[in-house]
Amino acid sequence: MLGFEFRGAPPLRDGLRIVDSSRSTFDETWTQPWGEVSRIRDHHNELKVSVAETGPPDRKFTVAIRAFNDGVAFRYEFPAQASLADFEITDELTEFAMADNARAWWIASNRPRLDRSEQLWSEGPVSTLDSVQTPLTMETRTGKTFVVIHEANLLDYARMNIRGPRMDNRTLHADLAPYADGVKVRGHTPFVTPWRTIQIADKVTELSPSVIGLNLNPPSVIP
Repeated sequence: MLGFEFRGAPPLRDGLRIVDSSRSTFDETWTQPWGEVSRIRDHHNELKVSVAETGPPDRKFTVAIRAFNDGVAFRYEFPAQASLADFEITDELTEFAMADNARAWWIASNRPRLDRSEQLWSEGPVSTLDSVQTPLTMETRTGKTFVVIHEANLLDYARMNIRGPRMDNRTLHADLAPYADGVKVRGHTPFVTPWRTIQIADKVTELSPSVIGLNLNPPSVIP
């Protein structure tokens, strides 16, 4: 599932129609100011699908999807529009449906400790997850595929945690960190969300060399 819930407005989820789509290919090598390697290749195919509501309030947005050799990423892009000018997001409805009850490694996000990001990771099947931080690393039951769910270009947006299925199925849900009043994101169109990234590898050792996150984050402002 994709979509959003808003304060003071109907959910942006159902009654959508595709109004446009476009494809493009990008291949460029760029230099980063520091890091494990100096030259980074950004090679991906992109599909943009624009959708609009079939009735009032006639809101519209675009889902941008990029496919790399080692994973995929997607985000929502909202053009300027009178029906969605200033907004308050109360929930992002993005879901990640796993093919099986994968083995997972995670750090919990809902423990009332200031040092929760420094805790040791936990391990167990996806079906036992409650609320966890990203990156969330998983291994399919066959042991032949490793997957990491994370995000990139986190700017003017709430951090994404992952809410688990709690034994009922294998679908994971985006779980945004809220303000004290329950609102997750305040914004104004035009607006883009962070990228939701899904790394895929045959071996666990192939996950860390990935440059998907580097290619999806904005260029460094440090010369």
